[in-house]
Amino acid sequence: LAEERCTGLEALAVQARECAEEGMLLAYCALDGRAIGLLAAADPIREEAAEAVEELRRAGIGETLLLTGDHERAARAVRRSAGIARHHASLLPDEKAGVVRRLEEEGRRVVAVGDGVNDAPMLATASVGVAMGDVATDITADAADVILAAADLRRIPALIRFSRRAMSTVRTNVFWFALLFNAIGVLASAKGLLGPIGAAVFHQVASLLVVGNSLRLLAARRLEERGRTARAIEAAGDLLHRGGHWAAGRSWRSGREWLSARRGRLVRWGLPWVVTLYVLSGVFAVGPAEVVVVRRFGAQCGAPRGPGLHYRLPWPVERLVRVKPGQVRAVEVGYRSLGAGEVVSGYEWESPHQGGQYRRQPEESLRLTGDENLLDVTVAIHYVVRNVHAYVFHVSDETALARAVGEAAVCQAFGRKAAEVVMTDGRVSLEEQIGDAAQVLFDRHESGLKVTDVRLLDVHPPVQVVAAYRDVASAMEEKRSEINRAEGYAKEEVPKARGQASARRLGGEAYAVG
Repeated sequence: LAEERCTGLEALAVQARECAEEGMLLAYCALDGRAIGLLAAADPIREEAAEAVEELRRAGIGETLLLTGDHERAARAVRRSAGIARHHASLLPDEKAGVVRRLEEEGRRVVAVGDGVNDAPMLATASVGVAMGDVATDITADAADVILAAADLRRIPALIRFSRRAMSTVRTNVFWFALLFNAIGVLASAKGLLGPIGAAVFHQVASLLVVGNSLRLLAARRLEERGRTARAIEAAGDLLHRGGHWAAGRSWRSGREWLSARRGRLVRWGLPWVVTLYVLSGVFAVGPAEVVVVRRFGAQCGAPRGPGLHYRLPWPVERLVRVKPGQVRAVEVGYRSLGAGEVVSGYEWESPHQGGQYRRQPEESLRLTGDENLLDVTVAIHYVVRNVHAYVFHVSDETALARAVGEAAVCQAFGRKAAEVVMTDGRVSLEEQIGDAAQVLFDRHESGLKVTDVRLLDVHPPVQVVAAYRDVASAMEEKRSEINRAEGYAKEEVPKARGQASARRLGGEAYAVG
């Protein structure tokens, strides 16, 4: 309208362009059809907006967005002034909600802040909707999840930090006090260290610790109100919430100064806890079908402990060795079982056994028999712990000992048998001989182990001679066929010849008589 009815706009063009780039609304003043001035109006940005955005960035918020119904230039100016990462301008209320919905579909959790009626759909769609309490409309307040009583954007990052601290406090209360502390009380009561009254007091102490730890949130809030310096000090000294680690950016020297300033308090409150936990660390439980040997500086202390709750002097005075005497163990000779693999319904003996759920060990499986033939053998030897004391003090590597004993026993037993006997009707006696030889070797080493069962899983010629073995087998079959054919021919011709001879003899006798 001004361009159509006014002249002299060229003199104000530079100022108009600068104001437009800053997102201001322009109005020209004219007298008698000639422009004499320019009015520029803009909504002022909140004074704390830039600081609030920076606080959000330090709090770990991934990205900040500006969603506004204003035109592009105004949105760009606000984004630049507040330090916001991105913006969307000229949005209707439903379009704002659509942007939030797309962000949540990408797997993000969105916190939306607004105060006007147009922001209500966006607040209702976001993961958390925050309404500015003193300026928010009733519709906006109803759609929001959180209402800030004071219209201060800096309360939002403070609220995020406070929420994180509250969740950390909940986790600390549940794990350290509700579970661990009470578990220590249960163990101490079961051992008889605490009577009924002491156990009740112990439980109430745990409840008081939960309440006291939760009250620390009030102190944290006061520190939050004192400024960033107080918050940094509180974050650096918050051992429960930080797990004993210093906050990022704190040097070793500052940590040492912090410990020096609080040395007396840490010793006064921490030392009794450390001593108590150290003493209670001697409580241990023995499960069913299990025994525990207590070793005091290496030597056995008393008889093995059976199932139940027991106490021993804490580490490093006494240590525990757990043994399950009734558990059947197995050593594999000639093969190794694999935890995963394709299930194979059956193997042929000439298979290389490189797939499925077990793998052959050629250096263990090849055995020389008494008639100087090579056989490929896989054996499983099962054993249990018979003497707990001998097992604990004489066996350092059970698997290595059992495998060495198994290989030696298999070698001895196969060296006394012919290959044909092993592969036919001699398997049962061979298993017994392997078990007896393995038991002799276990006893010789005073291992405390007892052989319970031996199984020959696979016994056949080596796979490297499959072709030659088949040729020999074919030749033996041909030999047997020829022998059978000759025997059949003999059984057919001999009776025939005998019949002919008998007929001639009888004919001669008849002729002589007649």
